[in-house]
Amino acid sequence: SHKSDSLDSQDLIKHLENSGYLFSEEPSIAFSSWFKRLTYDSLANRVTTERNHLNEWVKYTYASDGTHVTQCSTDGEKWLR
Repeated sequence: SHKSDSLDSQDLIKHLENSGYLFSEEPSIAFSSWFKRLTYDSLANRVTTERNHLNEWVKYTYASDGTHVTQCSTDGEKWLR
């Protein structure tokens, strides 16, 4: 028997929909660790923001000339270089 045979896909989807998978949400199901990444592209630059279960936030801002700035935060609002 395969494990997938015992899983109802609709139950799994419902569980994951309520798991806090959006970047701005805290996970609502128990994980020993988690990592989230959000990328925003504009004509001028690309901004990638990452956060994890240790409340570590890192933001990378890439300019069109290939340079980038790395910033850190503990709350996603106040950023340090």
